[in-house]
Amino acid sequence: MSTSAKGNLPRPLSAFIGRQREVDELARLLSESHLVTLTGAGGSGKTRMSIRLAHEMVEEFSHGIWFIEFAPLVDASSIPQAVLPRSACANKQRAH
Repeated sequence: MSTSAKGNLPRPLSAFIGRQREVDELARLLSESHLVTLTGAGGSGKTRMSIRLAHEMVEEFSHGIWFIEFAPLVDASSIPQAVLPRSACANKQRAH
């Protein structure tokens, strides 16, 4: 997967078909809150749908949108090490 220029969003390798109503609802929820949590069974499309929404909204965020993969983490103490490198990337883009 390649990434977008404003952040590091993965570009899907295939078309996003269906679920636009759910993506629109997520966009509405994000307009009301800074945090929206998606829950559901593994493989149900939560990540794919959130990445789709991020691509649709990336121009609304001047410093881009940064994707952080939490699935490989084995415990919560690993979260800072996963987040900090992305935070540094975002800060570098702000400086330019």
